[in-house]
Amino acid sequence: SNKVQDEFLSLIESNKSQNEIVSLVKDFEINHPKHFESKLYLAEYFISIDDVGSAFEYLKRAEITKKNAVKNNRDENFSRMYGNLAIIHLSNGELEIAEEYVTKAIKYDKNASIDENGVCPFMYPCLFNSNKLLSIIRFTFTIFSLSKPAKRVV
Repeated sequence: SNKVQDEFLSLIESNKSQNEIVSLVKDFEINHPKHFESKLYLAEYFISIDDVGSAFEYLKRAEITKKNAVKNNRDENFSRMYGNLAIIHLSNGELEIAEEYVTKAIKYDKNASIDENGVCPFMYPCLFNSNKLLSIIRFTFTIFSLSKPAKRVV
């Protein structure tokens, strides 16, 4: 509901420290198990601190509750969720699963295009600090862009 979403937004937009906000969002997520955006927020927080296990757990929860996502920014949020899942599966060497998630991510990203490095722009914010992973992603997206025609960025 809008009331629940407003409560969530007031938490993440508060002037508290990131640790305090994360703690509050964790409590909020427990109290609102069907709330999609809080799960995505926590997943992206855990990605930012390289806690892939926790990130994956929240992404899978988000995927289960995605039908409850608010309409505002929904496609972008779905794209980020699937993009992050793709990266985690890539980092685990699960290329076929990763490619399925990449396909879903691109489907929801209205601005999806492949750049000259064969990378989708939405992937940059959610990269782990690993050059090896970046090269795997570039390789995979290059293969992906060859197999599926994509609008290229000039």
